[in-house]
Amino acid sequence: MSLKNAFNYYEKEAFKDDILATYEGEALASEDEIALELAENYKEAAEAASNDLLESAAAVNAARNANFSPLLTGRRIWERLRAYLCKVLNATSAAEDIIEAILDFLIGVIPGGMVLKGIVRKILKYFINRGYNALCPVV
Repeated sequence: MSLKNAFNYYEKEAFKDDILATYEGEALASEDEIALELAENYKEAAEAASNDLLESAAAVNAARNANFSPLLTGRRIWERLRAYLCKVLNATSAAEDIIEAILDFLIGVIPGGMVLKGIVRKILKYFINRGYNALCPVV
């Protein structure tokens, strides 16, 4: 993964348009694959943010790496994202609305808002393929 394809607030519309145009070609990922990619995106963004903002970035990054559990981190982000999507979307939400909701959530969770296109494509494809009713059961 590379942060060169990360979300840039000032390029948001182009970012969303690219995802909308390319998500159908994305392989359908499992929830665990999505969770692991979310964790990797989080970790890479945290390291980049640390390097940009902290004087002792090496120590912070080493401590993070020593205590980082990709599957645990990714699953926590995924469950929170899924709950958020179920709250703000409905069964008739268009792909554009889903992308917007994904970005709204992830830019607040991923350090520096450095959200990768690949993970947004995977989440969008997964959400559309599975459907709102399958992912957001009524309790």
